[in-house]
This record gives sequence, structure tokens and C-alpha cells, in this order.
Amino acid sequence: MWLELVGTDFPQASVFAKATLTNAEIEDFLFDLKHSIKYLNASSDNALELGNYMQNRGDSTLKGALVKASYLKMNQKFVRAKDCKQDIINFIQVLGVSYNEETNSGVFYEG
Repeated sequence: MWLELVGTDFPQASVFAKATLTNAEIEDFLFDLKHSIKYLNASSDNALELGNYMQNRGDSTLKGALVKASYLKMNQKFVRAKDCKQDIINFIQVLGVSYNEETNSGVFYEG
């Protein structure tokens, strides 16, 4: 429905970072995130492993078996904000949040 309404993908999740973090800290986290998503999407065994890991840590209410059964339909992909900036702006504007490039400069991590 989102695609029909707006004409772009729906940005389901985002990563927000404090301005006090260094670019190196942000890049390290994004590297790990990107490779975690790639690992998840590689196989059902990997999905089960990651689901069990998150479940055991208490980071997710999803059971490992559920992640294994549904990982292909989770549509997990890594896209840097600078590469889908307009999609994010479209999303927040539909929610009634205004965005102005001049007043909101620096909001998007450009690394």
C-alpha cells in the first residue's frame, strides 16, 4: 500500500546515532550491521542462529525458529541514509513532519 501511495519503498527501520560518536565508531557499527543482514539473508541456518542469539540475549521477542521460517519475507537490506534520503523525507512528510534542507542540514549521516 505504501508503494501505491508514495511510489517508493517503505523505510521500516533506521539507525540513529548521537552527534558525539566519531565517524569511525559509526562506520564500525554500520559495517557490523551490514554484514549481519548479509549473514541473515544467506541461509535459513544463519537465520536460525541469529534468531536464537537475539532470543537468548533478550534482544528480541521473536523465537529463533520463527526467524528461520520467515527470514526470506523479512525483506532485510542495508541502505545508507544518504542513498535513500528522498525516501526517508517522503516518509516523514506523509507523517506530517516537515523537512527543510537548510534547517535540517546535518541530520543525515553522509559517510
